[in-house]
Amino acid sequence: MRTAILSVLFAAILTATPQQDPTKTNPEQLRTQQKPADPPLSVLCAPATTFQLGVAYSSAVIASGGTGSYQFSLSGTLPAGVGINSSTGVISGTPTADGAFAYTVQVTDSSGAVATTGGTPCTLQLPVVASPKANPTPDPAASNPATETTAVTKPPVGAQPEIDPAKLAPPRDTATEKAALGVPHDDHPFILGAEDQITVLIYGSPEFSGSHMIRPDGKITMPFLGDVVATGLTPLELSSAIREKLKKYIVDPDVSVSVNAVNSKRYYIQGEVNRTGEYKLLVPTKVLEALVNAGGFKDFANQKKIVIMRVTGERLNFNYKEVIKGKNMDQNIYLKPGDIIIVK
Repeated sequence: MRTAILSVLFAAILTATPQQDPTKTNPEQLRTQQKPADPPLSVLCAPATTFQLGVAYSSAVIASGGTGSYQFSLSGTLPAGVGINSSTGVISGTPTADGAFAYTVQVTDSSGAVATTGGTPCTLQLPVVASPKANPTPDPAASNPATETTAVTKPPVGAQPEIDPAKLAPPRDTATEKAALGVPHDDHPFILGAEDQITVLIYGSPEFSGSHMIRPDGKITMPFLGDVVATGLTPLELSSAIREKLKKYIVDPDVSVSVNAVNSKRYYIQGEVNRTGEYKLLVPTKVLEALVNAGGFKDFANQKKIVIMRVTGERLNFNYKEVIKGKNMDQNIYLKPGDIIIVK
């Protein structure tokens, strides 16, 4: 009797338990099935840039895809004084040796996936400093001055050779030479701005000479002269303006203006990059280099529709995917002061 009652109760419990409908999918399973797979892990070399010996430098390799955070390791050689940050991939330092350096970067994500910069090593170039030529062996006969009893015979004066202008070498195009060597250069004259540090030197008049930081109102203050407008002028134009003012006190003053530090030239990056904010435009910098300095893109950045806004209101487009493949390289322009790079 007791066994029959237990059987009836067990059957009732089974009947009350809701059965899983095989046609319905658990929402958590549905989200798991619809989640897109992570893109494969990859890493690119830092842009091939020529270092300047003894000048601080910063660039970075770019890692993308994979899962979670990255760890960077380097094999090969870098210039003395330059190293790589294992967490960010930033290559920085002040080189103390010149030459060409080959290296390979390996990146590992938090899941253990590994990628390298490829079979062709990355390169960093430093201009090779030419060793000074050995002094020629002095001629003993030439080093001993002629005595009073020695007769000095002047060589006969011959006719000057005719110069054919057509055979003269053309003037050197330094801009073309720099471009061929891969050295960044800017053909526009440097314009002084607020917070730039300059030195004004008046030959023979130390009371007028001195170092100055250009104030936010664009002026510097000089002894006897008072305020002098500096912003908007080249160093040569400022020299001329100071020279005209000094003529009241000095006859034909010799004035030179040199730039000690550039603080007025900046560009800005905002949006889906790892390091947004303000960057100093100390050397000629292209859009691709600026993006590398920002530490690369975040996961959902639109790398094909990057916008550069200029202070003039001009909007320029930049397609990162095309440029890294060597396509439409004319869009990789030099930045100007005040440019804002927007990555959506």
